[in-house]
Amino acid sequence: MLSFLVTYFSTQQFKFTKGTEPLKDSLIVNNPKKATGNFLISFQFTIVIMLLIAVLIVARQNSFLLNSELGFDSENIITLQADGEFLNNELLPFKQDLQQLAEIQSVSLSSQKIGNGITGNGYRIGDEEEISMLNALYTDADFLECFNIELLSGRNFKMNSNFDKNAILINEQLAKKSGWDNPLNKFIHRDGDLEVIGVVQDFNFASLENAVQPMLIMSNPNWDGWGYTTVNIRFQSSDIQNLITEIDKLWKERFPETPFEVSFLDDLLVSNYKSFIAQQKIISFFSFIAILIAVIGLLGLTFFTARTRVKEIGIRKVNGATIKDILILLNKDFIKWVALAFIIAVPTSWFVMNKWLENFAYKTSIDWWIFALSGIIAFKIAIITVSLQSFKAANNNPVKALRNE
Repeated sequence: MLSFLVTYFSTQQFKFTKGTEPLKDSLIVNNPKKATGNFLISFQFTIVIMLLIAVLIVARQNSFLLNSELGFDSENIITLQADGEFLNNELLPFKQDLQQLAEIQSVSLSSQKIGNGITGNGYRIGDEEEISMLNALYTDADFLECFNIELLSGRNFKMNSNFDKNAILINEQLAKKSGWDNPLNKFIHRDGDLEVIGVVQDFNFASLENAVQPMLIMSNPNWDGWGYTTVNIRFQSSDIQNLITEIDKLWKERFPETPFEVSFLDDLLVSNYKSFIAQQKIISFFSFIAILIAVIGLLGLTFFTARTRVKEIGIRKVNGATIKDILILLNKDFIKWVALAFIIAVPTSWFVMNKWLENFAYKTSIDWWIFALSGIIAFKIAIITVSLQSFKAANNNPVKALRNE
């Protein structure tokens, strides 16, 4: 019976070989369901590859933001935010109390909590008539030491704040904006003349979505009717909880009626990127769902294809095709659709993710390996999925398959 079937198919001019050369004529039928299935597989894997690329780039950008140099040392700094404003001389005794603790290296007062951006005011630079919006931070002479910010030229504030009532430090960006070859002893104006006594390196207390802005630092918050609300404490202690307890005790001795909030500067800086970290998790979740849907669809289409090619597989095995040959035969039809998905996904993803990265002043690069890795993952998913179903079809008894046909 088997020899009769083989002779019959041979007389119909069907061509088949031991390996993976395709059979022609009636063994290859243009099935509309298969064509639709192939299109869906290609579409699904396009989405899968695009999401994989997006996950890798978003994760890399988040890592870049969280590990970038900010121009200051953010480690081991406790921020004490008071529910109220204080003049410099009101907080000075508390500051001196803190400096007596062995675990505390430096203490600096500031007009606002460090880590979530700096306020801006309008100033006139030099002889300019136009008003420029500049970031302004009110602090004290210990600020540069507390945050390890480098003084590039000039001098720092005097410990006696009354000595530098109208003195300011400026950052590199403001020095460039001013156009002065030597900014020292030049003036910036806001309700009076503010003299530049020093230039500090650029630093960024805000999200790295934005570039470092021109800013000035002043040790006299009363100039603009401000007061101190924040105590920045650089510490060196392994028992942080005990240190916070001591700080709490000292605060309550001085200001028993004023509540305060303690936080770590590192945590404040990370909070600037909460939305991006959440975005990464969402994309990862949808990538998993997309992969799951693609795998289910691919399993279904593989099963359908194997059923429609039972006769072909049986004849190939009668003529000596191995399981490996059958796996290659069934895999290559699907792999070409995944390859098409890769070709579509790469330029599309590159364009979309480049647009997304334009939102950041500081950003990572999009390297070729991101696309290669996403493609490899997609191809492996496809090959494993198809091979699981194909292996079953390849192990069927060819005599039984041909008899049933």
